[in-house]
Amino acid sequence: MKTALILVIANLFLINSSEACNFCMLGQGVSPYLLSNGKGLTLDANYIQSDKVYNHGQKIQDNGAKESWMTYTLTGFYNFDEQFNLSISLPYAFKSNIEFVDATDTTTASTPGNLNSGFGDISLVGRFTFLSDHTLTSTSKLGVVFGVKLPTGSTQAVDVAGEPLDRHALPGTGSFDYLLGLSGVHSFASDWQITLDSVYNIAGRGSWAGRSHQYGNSINYSLKAYNRILPKEIGEKNLFVFLGASGESAGKEKGTIDASGTYDASLVNLSTGGTVLYGDIGLRAVMSADTILNLGFSKSFFHDMNFDTSFEPDPAPDYKIDIALTYMF
Repeated sequence: MKTALILVIANLFLINSSEACNFCMLGQGVSPYLLSNGKGLTLDANYIQSDKVYNHGQKIQDNGAKESWMTYTLTGFYNFDEQFNLSISLPYAFKSNIEFVDATDTTTASTPGNLNSGFGDISLVGRFTFLSDHTLTSTSKLGVVFGVKLPTGSTQAVDVAGEPLDRHALPGTGSFDYLLGLSGVHSFASDWQITLDSVYNIAGRGSWAGRSHQYGNSINYSLKAYNRILPKEIGEKNLFVFLGASGESAGKEKGTIDASGTYDASLVNLSTGGTVLYGDIGLRAVMSADTILNLGFSKSFFHDMNFDTSFEPDPAPDYKIDIALTYMF
């Protein structure tokens, strides 16, 4: 229990001492410690629906603003030893969005939606386990996560009229981002597991249709409790159900269109960034010694989003669905 307390305190300290952002590197919604035996591949499908606009915690008129992101991510991971793990992730995204015409006009219809797809930004992530505690009845591990996101995704897409697409409809950000976080797990015998994960993303200067643009720094965090429900005896195949809470916080973006209609790379967009908290539920099925299936659903229950009438706001996430299949060699 002493080790578990250390995990909680360390994770909460990282959450409370960090800035915010839209982009997370928490991965496929599952602690990497639950997928880290040896080497393997994970194919993940993640869907995010964003369809409501908030002024801090208050829902406001959205004029039909809506974003839908469907991202398929292939991740390869390799354990060099019991302490060091390395993974590389390649996403392919399908993104659609419907924008505001005017944030202050409640009668004007929204602009036509846009659909875009393409390979996103590759991420290279390492994990070093610096604390490992084994007893007859429990196991605890805590590691530091670090990495880099490479600007491999396109930032140049345009609509049918030749106008640049909204930056949230682009596969990439055009920036080098740097990642730092914690990942931990505490297992009680074979029936219960508690995972805590938190990753902070330091956003570099990127690009939006050839113009300088920068997302705010971001942090994602997650706490989940897993309980083995089948079978009653320990075996190669088992099924866990999990409940938990997660969140993502985002800082304000820099680079937007000013009041005169001119793009200003130094202008801070006051209608970007904020915090969203989710309730999480799902299943983790160990189908064999080398195959794991994860199913998760997350519903937002708290929003604190930045809003300013001088800028077009973005819809906040409402729910997420995640499916991940892992095969270990």
